[in-house]
Amino acid sequence: MSGECDACVAAGSTVYDCQTLHSGIEERVGDMDVYTVGEGTTAVILGYDIFGFKIANARSNCDTLASAGQYMVCMPDFFRGESASNFKEFTIDAIKQLIQDCGQYQQVKRDLQEHILPYLSGKGVTKFLWIGFCWGGKIALDIAADEGLGPSFKACGGVHAALKEPEEMVCQKALATNCPLMFLQAVNDADVRPLAEALDTTALKEKHMVRTFYDMQHGWCGARGDRSIPKIAAAVKATLQMSLDFFHESLS
Repeated sequence: MSGECDACVAAGSTVYDCQTLHSGIEERVGDMDVYTVGEGTTAVILGYDIFGFKIANARSNCDTLASAGQYMVCMPDFFRGESASNFKEFTIDAIKQLIQDCGQYQQVKRDLQEHILPYLSGKGVTKFLWIGFCWGGKIALDIAADEGLGPSFKACGGVHAALKEPEEMVCQKALATNCPLMFLQAVNDADVRPLAEALDTTALKEKHMVRTFYDMQHGWCGARGDRSIPKIAAAVKATLQMSLDFFHESLS
């Protein structure tokens, strides 16, 4: 699983615009911006990919998840304006440095506990879900394995998740999960069979979902997915619907 950054670099730095109008609002929460759309007492918190907060495809994902009518969807700017769009060169080292500077799990955890969960609770939210893409997908596993934060979440999901840690560490986190987990991966993402096998030994095994989209490359549902291509648009639609179905089943 350590080759995940290779898949990320292979996906390239071209960012696509799905060219839809976005229906959410931006607000300032603490020292970070958030994009929020939809209503409900259950919130989906969305962790973007390494191209950050302003990306049209990410906001479209938020809008689509909210359009189901069941959830408020909130995308915080965890990187606070930084993103791979600012890179001079799109390299593995540049990605690692971005994550080191802006995307460490302990900082995300503080942001959630000190800013985002209180912000959503103030809007009447009582249940929390997480879905993340690329970097945000890695955070899904971190949250679920965190005995302090994990119980606050009813389910966590990752799409083309950057499961770049050693296989043993990924499986240890899977075994420690506090909530149902979903991972929807691309054909060139790291092999997730060991993760799936670990999840299948847990008490929540009937609730977990691990799938591979064998005709998709890393990044298809995020900034680097060209939704003008019919098969990518269809895969995005299927991915978001599977995520909604997973969340619904996790809450039942």
